[in-house]
Amino acid sequence: MPELTMGDVLFESAGDNLRIAGPNQSPIDITLGTAEIEALLQFFHSLSGGERNRRSVFRIPVSESFGLTAVVCRGETKIDVKPVNLGFNGVQIEFRGNDDVLTPGDVLDVVFGYEGESYTVAATVSRREMGRYGLSFLEAANSSVSESLSGITEIVMSLQRKWLTQHRHLMN
Repeated sequence: MPELTMGDVLFESAGDNLRIAGPNQSPIDITLGTAEIEALLQFFHSLSGGERNRRSVFRIPVSESFGLTAVVCRGETKIDVKPVNLGFNGVQIEFRGNDDVLTPGDVLDVVFGYEGESYTVAATVSRREMGRYGLSFLEAANSSVSESLSGITEIVMSLQRKWLTQHRHLMN
């Protein structure tokens, strides 16, 4: 199924429909023929030149049902956040309330909770778009392998299995 992400907006082919989804919005389906949808997505790709998606690795979408929690720690301040997606080298988060206090370049710790374990990873705020923040794990940028990043790897692999189980109907 062809898809394209531009910023925080996802465009994907869903049969005879073009599905457009943005953060905090219900997806919108527009009926077009499959050939027209693929042509439109190719057009978007040509406009973006691949520059819009700055990620170097795949990120797994995080459903609240997966049980992953995240807390941003900056000094003595601890803020519960919603992990939107997670990859081996970073996470996209969204604040649950009005605690929206980060700026690109900030360095902080993120404490992930998953299946009774917790993992603390140092990160930097790489960007902010539409109320969401992209955080890059500092250890991933330095290519060092730590216990925390090993834990993140285990979490990502487990979330991938959960996501695939929930979405296996898409693979038929």
